[in-house]
Amino acid sequence: MATVSSLRLRMIEDMTLRNLSAATQQSYLYAVARFSRHFGRSPDRLGMEEVRSYQLHLVAQKLSWSHINQVACALRFFYAVTLGNKEAFERIVYGREPEKLPPVLDAGEIVRFLESVAGLRNRVALTTAYAAGLRIGEVAGLKVAAIDSKRMLIHVVNAKGGKDRYAMLSPRLLEILRAYWRVARPAVWLFPGQAPISWPWPPNGPLGERCHERPPLLSVAAGVFLPPSHGQATQCHVGNDRQLWRCPSHADPVCGRSGQMWSADKRK
Repeated sequence: MATVSSLRLRMIEDMTLRNLSAATQQSYLYAVARFSRHFGRSPDRLGMEEVRSYQLHLVAQKLSWSHINQVACALRFFYAVTLGNKEAFERIVYGREPEKLPPVLDAGEIVRFLESVAGLRNRVALTTAYAAGLRIGEVAGLKVAAIDSKRMLIHVVNAKGGKDRYAMLSPRLLEILRAYWRVARPAVWLFPGQAPISWPWPPNGPLGERCHERPPLLSVAAGVFLPPSHGQATQCHVGNDRQLWRCPSHADPVCGRSGQMWSADKRK
């Protein structure tokens, strides 16, 4: 079993004290480790000039500004909090991310897209995501009790950052959900699947946690639910920036398409 350095352990403790999410801790540790490997030295032996050089290196690699700024956040935390170098907040800068307008479908295109989705459950799930502005993981984790028809709200549990929030419930969406409930009769989970696993990343939670003890998960592919999955979650590493999470009862790995394996981009 690999030993954890005292410096890494201290950084983990600092992040835990500040209640940073597991995904944020993972991305910060990964960013600092990549920074250290780039220079071949322990990060506590590197200074602000090396940080500046590394940031210029990332820009030259034409990586996204969201990734570059995430690295800046990780290095700021490491130097300012773990090493107590307060000047890091001023010296480690962020880049201005270019503003781009996302493609917006018109009403007719949205209707045609949703009507083309096979299966009532999948179609209603995507409709809910669009109408209420929910993320895929938030839709997958919705329970029947989360729909508050009196106050016209949707209670979203464990959203981004592990926080709960409310989303607006439109009269039209409520009508669609009621019609769906009369047909599907979901008991606990609003959109139950055959592979109850967790969200957010990592999808199967801590290694060794039983898959069937988790809520259902939607695939990133257009509204496709993950197929049956059993056993305990295990992890394998693919490349520098991606991880796959496997349920061992499945023999063949796939990457988020049929659900036997799920990929997570650690850069996000």
